[in-house]
Amino acid sequence: MLDNYFKLMNMRLEEMKEYLHHIEDNYDENIDFCFMVSQLNDYVNNHREHYLHLALKSIINEKGVDAIEKNLIMLLYFFNGEKEVEQVKIILKKMAMQYHKGIHVYQILRHIMNMDNVSLIHILFNKGYLNVNEAAFINIVEEKYEEAFEYLKESELDNEALLDYFCASAPRLYHQLMRRNKTNALYRLSFA
Repeated sequence: MLDNYFKLMNMRLEEMKEYLHHIEDNYDENIDFCFMVSQLNDYVNNHREHYLHLALKSIINEKGVDAIEKNLIMLLYFFNGEKEVEQVKIILKKMAMQYHKGIHVYQILRHIMNMDNVSLIHILFNKGYLNVNEAAFINIVEEKYEEAFEYLKESELDNEALLDYFCASAPRLYHQLMRRNKTNALYRLSFA
């Protein structure tokens, strides 16, 4: 399930501990004694090689886009800039480009590519990885409603669930879109 980028990046201490316990072969009690993010970061940095190895092993063994994405977020949080992490990013980029669903391509690339989400969506749309409804949906999830509006103007407006989601997220733009669509339909009928 695609989640908002900024909500994903706002990690809690409990989620970080859960991740470290997930990748650890043996339960490490010392993680539980970290009561602040800074303590946990210090602990991981003191055992950097050990946890880097475990994190790399974990992300390689993960199945499913959601699990890979969650592992990638934590890997980048704790170890971004490490040579091994940069190599994994290259592998994940190639792997993501093989996905059949454009949303899955976006889900991984948004953490790897050094660009804003709107630009990435635009590039994936122009390259054919995303259709117009997928591009609109992703923009709604990322709370980029003006951009979603622009994609929806180009769509057939036949996806009721997407339109309901847009209406719930950006009612003013939804009504503007419906008025525009009604005007265009009348214009087409007058020339028919």
